[in-house]
Amino acid sequence: VMAGSSRIGTEAVKDTSLWESSSDNQEEMEKQGSFIAGIKHLFTYPDKKTWSRTVLAYTSFNSSFSEGYLDSSYLRHDTYTNSYTYPSYRGSFMLNHKINSRNTIRAGSNFSIMDAEMSNYRTNSSGSIDTMVLPHADGNMLQGYVQWKHRTINDVEFSTGLHYLRYSLTGHQTLEPRAGFRWTITPRSAFNAGIGFHSRAESMAVYSSLVRN
Repeated sequence: VMAGSSRIGTEAVKDTSLWESSSDNQEEMEKQGSFIAGIKHLFTYPDKKTWSRTVLAYTSFNSSFSEGYLDSSYLRHDTYTNSYTYPSYRGSFMLNHKINSRNTIRAGSNFSIMDAEMSNYRTNSSGSIDTMVLPHADGNMLQGYVQWKHRTINDVEFSTGLHYLRYSLTGHQTLEPRAGFRWTITPRSAFNAGIGFHSRAESMAVYSSLVRN
């Protein structure tokens, strides 16, 4: 289990006699918090060449920001606020098999069930409030991969593989080939290179933004 929080910002002094400029009554505050809890299980198979890892976890991340000002009565007026909370359940499984001293294959999958509670409000020039994001979104993400790693006798290692990604929120699917190279020059230095395709899912707020004309 792991958790943490942070807070950073500025607050106006509640004494108008100390306000020397138009920005002295301005306030802004950003807060963030996270929580992770999970279990991991490692299992070695009877052949002693194969092992697996299973992970189940619950994660939550929240972030909020507010911007505004104090009036002469020290009442707070927000001009912009947002709040995002992303709880999710995650599971992963990986199977690793050592064929021989030079070749290893690995395969696995990751599955996430995600949720989002969101708010984003901005006061426009006419004084009314614009809503910038949908209040709720949910979806799931499935990833799968397979990899083959080969080590030569000259401290050189090659790896190739395929990665699959499906994101339900967008309906997007990808199948991405990848390859890598590692040359161990000395026990303390190595040269690495890789090539391939790599896609990722953005924050759920990106897909839930409301576009104003």
